[in-house]
Amino acid sequence: MTDLIAEAAALGVVLDAGAAARLEAFEALLADRAVPMGLVAESDADRIHDRHVLDCLRAAALVRPTDRTACDLGSGAGLPGLEIGRAHV
Repeated sequence: MTDLIAEAAALGVVLDAGAAARLEAFEALLADRAVPMGLVAESDADRIHDRHVLDCLRAAALVRPTDRTACDLGSGAGLPGLEIGRAHV
């Protein structure tokens, strides 16, 4: 968990332990459920953390606390919207 907190900080996103735990739980869910369902490519199964979680956190760094309206035009697996939301809870 401390690795994710540090990785997020390097991207300009401050995560507390709870947010990091939620992001890690969602990462596990993506591997367990989204890959078999075809929502995340099998070729990405070994790189969900870098390719999806950290990429979403890059976008989360651009969301300001005062932002109230957003459109999630992601892939259908909850990316990037759920990850951005978890980073800001």
